Amino acid sequence: MDSIRSNEQYEVVRQWIHIAQNREMKYCVTRSKIFSEDLGWFTTFGMEIVDCSTNECSRLEDISPNCEAVLRFANLCSDLEVGPEHLLDTAENFLALLYGTPSEQDVSPDAAFL
Repeated sequence: MDSIRSNEQYEVVRQWIHIAQNREMKYCVTRSKIFSEDLGWFTTFGMEIVDCSTNECSRLEDISPNCEAVLRFANLCSDLEVGPEHLLDTAENFLALLYGTPSEQDVSPDAAFL
């Protein structure tokens, strides 16, 4: 599926600061509008993590169209103190647990959860 981001800026749905072991991290859940040739325009939710001490930032615009799932994911990241350098790998693992691998999607009724 070929996706193109809209011209609109993303919107922060929720954000918070987590401080642990002398490291201050900002976690944000975002909402964006994206166009796909297959689906047309749709709303999707993503996440941003900022290490406030170094200003290192990582943002994934399209994690899921399910806001509650992305909020749960963001809370897990905060609880586990995931830094920006690990956001992509952590999101891939989270989605694999929810959706399964492509071959498992055919037999898993839980794949429609998101």
